[in-house]
Amino acid sequence: MISTRPLVLLIEDFDDAREMYAEYLQFTGLSVATAPDAVQGLKLAAELRPAVILMDAGLPGLSGWDAIAELKRNAATREIPVLMLTGHALGDARERALAAGAHGFIAKPCLPDDLARQIHTVLEQELRPDR
Repeated sequence: MISTRPLVLLIEDFDDAREMYAEYLQFTGLSVATAPDAVQGLKLAAELRPAVILMDAGLPGLSGWDAIAELKRNAATREIPVLMLTGHALGDARERALAAGAHGFIAKPCLPDDLARQIHTVLEQELRPDR
């Protein structure tokens, strides 16, 4: 059976956070695929073409910042909205995320309700006919 629930790709290196957010997002009516690092996340993004990507900034190896730039350079993934999810909420983190190509910025820690609300807002914007 094919799911009609929008797919969110959650790229987060902390197991507990990844599991908690994935479970809650599924509870709110979304399908969720997860990756523990950017390399696996980039591969899944190209394969699955999710409706939204939720990207942690501080990932091991390839950073979330660089992963967003990779996504935006790839014709198969450049149109997928990416929300940067990060504990780097001070300084120029928001501007850096947007400059890398992120659609939005969510500071951690954030409540699961707030995260789900922001994802659903992006999905609604993407589905608008004038887009």
